[in-house]
Amino acid sequence: MTKVSFCGISGSGMSALAQILKLRGNEVYGSDRSFDQGKDEANKKALEEIGIVIKPQDGSAVADNLETLYVSTAVEDSIPDVKAALEKNVPIKKRSDLLAEIFASYPHNIAVGGTSGKSTVTAMIGYILDCAGKNPLVINGALLKNYEKRPGIPNVVLNNGRCCVIEADESDGSIEKYTPYIAVINNISLDHKPINELQTLFGDFARRAVKG
Repeated sequence: MTKVSFCGISGSGMSALAQILKLRGNEVYGSDRSFDQGKDEANKKALEEIGIVIKPQDGSAVADNLETLYVSTAVEDSIPDVKAALEKNVPIKKRSDLLAEIFASYPHNIAVGGTSGKSTVTAMIGYILDCAGKNPLVINGALLKNYEKRPGIPNVVLNNGRCCVIEADESDGSIEKYTPYIAVINNISLDHKPINELQTLFGDFARRAVKG
């Protein structure tokens, strides 16, 4: 069992990964400025109900024996948790690095890319595979309507099969970290990056796929 913490744990990407590690038997801590401000109470309650320990974002979520502090791209070095990790020499990793590690561990992994519609298509593929008895791991950037009654935040479905379905985000460039068995590209349109950069990102993404 490992001991990890998530800075910004209320975010959709962070909360999904935190839940996976907790449900796999790890000791998981987390903090979020929104919790300190009295916001996102439903998320806080859902995470605590599955055993994740929520701390104030004052550095207390970073213990000396912490294995890793996970952060999102929106987290600054001035945040107390990050400062505490740097002072204690606790390794700091990006959310996308953990997602890439989990994704790569599945032989039949499906990454859904595109400028828009990723959450919807990810949910659809995951639900179809689940109904077909493939027992997929589904990691989504939005809530999954068919799984609202499960404990925790319903943006992840943790099963024990050989399939994994995720969103591949191009906005922060993390799409470059995934080598999927199947790559899905919904569309390419002007949004976070110029079209020529998007064409390169999505083109490379498609070429890395084992199955186009």
